[in-house]
Amino acid sequence: KAGRSVIFIDSEGFSPERFLQIASACCSSTNEDAGREEGREEGKEEGREEGREEGREEGKEEGREEGREKGGGVENVEEAARRIIIYEPHSFEQQTSCINEIETVVKEKRGEESRVALVVLDSATLFYRLELDDERSIYLRRVLANQIMQLLEIARKHDLAVLITNQVYFDVGNGNLRPAGGYSLEHLSKVIVQLEKAVEGRGKRRATLRKHRSMPEDTSCEFFITGSGVKDSQELK
Repeated sequence: KAGRSVIFIDSEGFSPERFLQIASACCSSTNEDAGREEGREEGKEEGREEGREEGREEGKEEGREEGREKGGGVENVEEAARRIIIYEPHSFEQQTSCINEIETVVKEKRGEESRVALVVLDSATLFYRLELDDERSIYLRRVLANQIMQLLEIARKHDLAVLITNQVYFDVGNGNLRPAGGYSLEHLSKVIVQLEKAVEGRGKRRATLRKHRSMPEDTSCEFFITGSGVKDSQELK
């Protein structure tokens, strides 16, 4: 929405159909909000002459109409697509190469209006788990930790956000869910949000804050994944 670029390292398969679905809804919402705000200001001005309340309502309606006309247009979705840089590694080694290349791209786009604001790695441990064996476990964990440290350094140096998805497993020793990739991945992450299906409610998900530097842990919220993106469970009641 802010016009910045996103680098997406996708090891699980990028879905153009899902992107088009969400981007169309997002662009529609953004433009309708902009149109509504513009119409509201015009309505306020007219309201001073013809009656404040009447003018405001007319302005809101004009804003909605203008937003609907602009929203979801092909140009908006295409513009959003041009700001997404996708890498699709097919091995753990290629994943390392993609991460090595990211900083060059970030530097090239620095200073531009569409500079990189977010790097997404989805998922960090897919290839790690596929290639994991007893002989190479220590080596692979070290490489994975180096990948995350490199992303962390890029985030600090260039003031951007890094979002990493990870898989989990059940630790029978302590009865807790643990992230794949060892404790180093958990330690290096500044914020950890656990996503899971809620027991009650068909299609409902729950997000629980497991780690944060300034917010209380174990706070949670519930949401649904819809055709237009993520919706708060309260919105759909």
